[in-house]
Amino acid sequence: MIASALAAQARPLIADELTMALDVSVQAQILDLAREVLERDSGLALILMPYELGVVADLADRVVLL
Repeated sequence: MIASALAAQARPLIADELTMALDVSVQAQILDLAREVLERDSGLALILMPYELGVVADLADRVVLL
C-alpha cells in the first residue's frame, strides 16, 4: 500500500499506522523512505497517525494531539 500511494503521487499522503506490526529495523527503513520522499518532493503533505509519537519525532514539522 505504501508503494502504491508513493507511485500514484498522492497529495496528501495519509498514513494510518504506517509502521504498525513491523520490526524495528523495517520501521526505520520505512521512516527513512518517508523522509526521503518528503525531502525530494516539497509539495507532499504526509499525515501520520501513529500510536507512538517517538516513531515520527524526527519527521514531523508539527504534531497535533487529539
